[in-house]
Amino acid sequence: MPRFFFDISEDDKTVVDPDGHELPSVQKAHEEAVRTTSELSMDTACTTKAHAVKVAVSDASHHLICTTNVSFDPGEIDT
Repeated sequence: MPRFFFDISEDDKTVVDPDGHELPSVQKAHEEAVRTTSELSMDTACTTKAHAVKVAVSDASHHLICTTNVSFDPGEIDT
């Protein structure tokens, strides 16, 4: 089964995936990236500041397959 690496960036911090994950296809890797990006964005959605989440997926040869991005801005309350 192919191995894919998911490097995660949140704002200015990046965590490189050292081990990767075995998934059956590029499509499944993309789906996992979308799911991960969404979940990470939701984890911080209750904050009062804007943030960005990006997941970059590479194959076993470290060639970029896809990236997913979510930007969140909670806005301000008008008083």
